[in-house]
Amino acid sequence: MQVTLSQSHVRRLARGFAKIIPGRGSVMPVLDQVRFRRVSESGAEATATTMDETLTLQLPGTVTPDSGPDAFLCPFAEFRNLSRDLGAGDAVLLQSLPGEPPRLEVIARIEGRDIRSRIETIPPSEFPADGPAATLVTVDVAAFLHAYRTALPFVSEDPNRSPIDGVFWHEEEHSIVATDGRRLTLLKLPQFSLGRDLIIPATKVLANSILDGGEGRIGVAMEGERASLEVACGAWRYRVRSVDAVYPNYSIVIPSDVGQFVATVDIAPQDLALVRSAVSRFANDRTVAVCLCGVPGVAPYLADTIPEADGSHAHVQLPNSRYTGEKPQGQAVNGQYLVECLEAGFLSLRLPSDCSSWLCAGERPGVHCLMPMREDTDSIIASVTANLNPEGHQTRDSSSQTTPTPAAEPATPAESAAAPETGATVPDTEKPPATGTAVPQLTVITGDPLQDLRNAVTETEEILRQAAGCVRSLREKTRAVERFIRDREKQYARSEKVLVQLKEVVGF
Repeated sequence: MQVTLSQSHVRRLARGFAKIIPGRGSVMPVLDQVRFRRVSESGAEATATTMDETLTLQLPGTVTPDSGPDAFLCPFAEFRNLSRDLGAGDAVLLQSLPGEPPRLEVIARIEGRDIRSRIETIPPSEFPADGPAATLVTVDVAAFLHAYRTALPFVSEDPNRSPIDGVFWHEEEHSIVATDGRRLTLLKLPQFSLGRDLIIPATKVLANSILDGGEGRIGVAMEGERASLEVACGAWRYRVRSVDAVYPNYSIVIPSDVGQFVATVDIAPQDLALVRSAVSRFANDRTVAVCLCGVPGVAPYLADTIPEADGSHAHVQLPNSRYTGEKPQGQAVNGQYLVECLEAGFLSLRLPSDCSSWLCAGERPGVHCLMPMREDTDSIIASVTANLNPEGHQTRDSSSQTTPTPAAEPATPAESAAAPETGATVPDTEKPPATGTAVPQLTVITGDPLQDLRNAVTETEEILRQAAGCVRSLREKTRAVERFIRDREKQYARSEKVLVQLKEVVGF
């Protein structure tokens, strides 16, 4: 058969199968091949596999029947190169040739000119056979994939802990679960069912947007005692074997909500950028920890766990967030874990009185458990509280701190010296802050968006120029290789002709 692929086909195929076939090559050469197989009068499918993962792309209307085989293999490296070489309106024709060993003719039509080459391939019979088909049912695949991707950052990366290296589907609870031993996420999908428990590996295909778009179907197939998840969405069909292990009883680490929590910190979505900025400054090569502090009547703070030379702790207030508690509270936590918890949508953090697990919730059904770090935070809380009000009185509510200050008449030099800085917290007693060593403050400086845009445009233009230069270089090298191949073929033909003449002369 002949398979004709447009530029969009080639790029889609190259982008999708790159998640299956590693760039450095597979252990088995056949796993670096893409299998093309005719499935209808004018349609074909392309498949790549790692034995544990199989990805298939439907290619309707690409087949021209001929006398050649209805299945062949093509090295994936060909599509990596073609995806860079083909422009708009270009195409490539793949034709399997009879004979042994199997050969494939590749005709790339670039800018109206044909570039031909022939490559030896592997017999399609050596390609791993497809497993038993799953019974697919139409479900909300988008919701399932979104929950999977939300849970994915919390799986373990330890190769020696295979049961928690994947995302667990708990059929009885209709929940997706992920844990690495230090934090745990549970997301409920009450209307979703797979019919059985399943540990789904962390894969690039499910983590990316390849399967997004179009009507989705999903099912589970059994290969002996091992289950495989199969997802079909649009032109793609994906199959992955489950992890052959027993998932630990995760429910025992979820704290019960029976009054052991003494404070709640509700992080406002508007403060997420401030949290990321603070964590990037406080968590560095010296420590991974940051301290989340709360004082009644005041918006919560993030503080550095390492003191400055004068014993104070740098900190930043989260002005739109809210702290609920009867007394000041603070606990140290891994800064990156905190950011990932918030980015997953768990913005309500319930803190216990000891160093047991936090219980975090969000708008969607589910919970997130995060273990704090065993660090003494009394000095940090004292430093933050003293900075708010050296006399120990409560400051005004944080909601009033974000209210714009009305314009005032110009102040005299004496009044300016005595007046606090704009945005500073003013005690209820209206006394000026005590003089002394200034406490370090984290100030977020707004950049110039127009200049950022100009810089981004300049960088992009430079990248495009470099890419265009690389493309021209590749095309020149391709033409050089084509000339070399043609010269070798001519030389081979002449040699073959001379050998025939010699045979006739000697009567061999």
